[in-house]
Amino acid sequence: MTSLSGKTALVTGASRGIGRASAISLGKAGAQVLVHYARAEKEADAVVAEIRCAGGRAEKVTADLASKDGAHQLAKQVRALSASGWIFWLRMQEFRAHLPSSKRRSTTSTSSTRSTCVLLPIAAALGPKGIRVNGVAPGVVETDMSNFAKTEAGREATLGMQSLKRIAQPDDIGGVVAFLASDEARWVTGDIVHVDGGSKL
Repeated sequence: MTSLSGKTALVTGASRGIGRASAISLGKAGAQVLVHYARAEKEADAVVAEIRCAGGRAEKVTADLASKDGAHQLAKQVRALSASGWIFWLRMQEFRAHLPSSKRRSTTSTSSTRSTCVLLPIAAALGPKGIRVNGVAPGVVETDMSNFAKTEAGREATLGMQSLKRIAQPDDIGGVVAFLASDEARWVTGDIVHVDGGSKL
C-alpha cells in the first residue's frame, strides 16, 4: 500500500469498533491520525496510545456531532492540528462544508448499498474540488454495538448468508479504509466497497 506519510486522517467515532480499527490501520500506513470522540475520552486515549506505541502519530479531538455547531467545532480543531493534506472518515453530510479544495483528499464513510443515492451526489459535488468520496459496506461486524452478532440466532443467520464462514471483526474493515485513503485508490470515487465476507454471493 502507498504510504500515507504526510497525510492527516480524521476518524470520527474512533474510540471503539470499526472507527478504532480504521484509526489504527491509518496510523500503521503512516498518517497522522486525529482520533475523534464525543464522550469516551478514556477509550480515545487508549487508541492514541496504541498508535503512538506502534511508532505512529495521533492526537485526540472531541466534538458532539449531534449538536448544531459540532461539525464546525471539530473542523476548527482539525485545522489547528493539521497543516498537511487531509483524508477523512466521517459523516459527510455534517462536515463537507468545511472541506477545502485539494488534489489529494478523500473521504470514506460506512455505508450500505442503499446509501448510493446519498453518496453519489456528494461525490459529484466534491469531485471538482479534487476530493474523492467513497463508502464501505461492512455487513455484520462483531462490535460493542452489534447485539445481533452476539446472539446465537444472529450468528447462525450471519454465517448462513455469507461465503466466508465467520463473523467479521473491526480489523477486517480498517485495512480497506486505509486503502481507500491511499493513492492506490486515487481513481476510485463515488463507490461503495462491500467488505462483508461475501454475503451477496
